[in-house]
Amino acid sequence: MKSGSCEERDLLLVDDDDADVAVALFALERDGLADRAAVLRDGVEALQYLQGATAPPRLILLDLRMPRLGGLEVLARIREDARFAHLPVVILSASSLEADVRELSDVLKVGQSELAAKTRKLMTQLKDKERELEELKLKMAGGSAAASTSKTVAGVSVHVQRTDGLDVNGMRALADQLRDKLKSGVIALGAVSGDEKVSLLVVVTKDLIGRLRAGELIKTMAAEVGGSGGGRPEMAQAGGKDPAKLDAALEKVFGLVESALQR
Repeated sequence: MKSGSCEERDLLLVDDDDADVAVALFALERDGLADRAAVLRDGVEALQYLQGATAPPRLILLDLRMPRLGGLEVLARIREDARFAHLPVVILSASSLEADVRELSDVLKVGQSELAAKTRKLMTQLKDKERELEELKLKMAGGSAAASTSKTVAGVSVHVQRTDGLDVNGMRALADQLRDKLKSGVIALGAVSGDEKVSLLVVVTKDLIGRLRAGELIKTMAAEVGGSGGGRPEMAQAGGKDPAKLDAALEKVFGLVESALQR
């Protein structure tokens, strides 16, 4: 990565911190501007550069905290010169980030050097708790007989169940459990999420795919709740926006299976 020294350039980067300079040059490199930047290490050098320049740079990136002259002092002196009164200047500061780091260190009650390890540990714990919660929801949904209906339609077992509280991944996991238990049949699940959106999932066991297709069944169900969907013959999913019609959509699957088997 190249950058200009004291030869005249379109951009002037003034910063005494090597890490900050590297980050700034990396950002400029992505836009193809790094080779157009002159790098100076403090405010005094910046003012000397500007006084000797035959043409002002188009933009100055100025660090707030520097030895000898800080960024605000340099900016004030730049504005005193009529040639640079309207020169665009961007003040760079890590103070906000530093304040956030201090606050996070206080909240977590660890030193700043321990923040990364503590954060990773908390993220792992959070993921574990989320997994435990999803497993509990799945267990509760699997044992909820009140929200499910099972019928035999023309010799085919059809299981219909509301699974409010489960996301799509949870519905798929429950469908896998029910399919293993059912062995042969059709499973239709429906749920309403917290934002009042409807999710539908239909599974057809492999032995019935020649007679029934999940994608065809779910299209009509999805239309009932004002949505659309599709998928593979053995599994299909859909979304909708009318939660009040979810029960009616699930009930439709019995008639849809019967009609399909009579064809």
